[in-house]
Amino acid sequence: MSDKDAANSFDPRQPSRSPLRLGPAWWALLTLYWLLFPPPTYAYIDPGTGSYVLQVVIAGLLGALVSLRIYWARIKAFFKGNPPLGGNDPDKHE
Repeated sequence: MSDKDAANSFDPRQPSRSPLRLGPAWWALLTLYWLLFPPPTYAYIDPGTGSYVLQVVIAGLLGALVSLRIYWARIKAFFKGNPPLGGNDPDKHE
């Protein structure tokens, strides 16, 4: 038996390489394909979902407005270059 025949023979000590083993690039392509062309789901969104999404959007906007209102003086002082109101300045205290 020559060395060439020995290299091609089955060796149980060597890990077998699966023919379906894919590299990271193939997984990225498969994921991209799956995201671009998803399978049909045959699902529906019930009417309550729309009102819930509307409530979440309104609550988020109102929360942002309340936060802006609370911190408006500090934001204004920051952009004017003044120290924030109510800051701890040791020179002002006696």
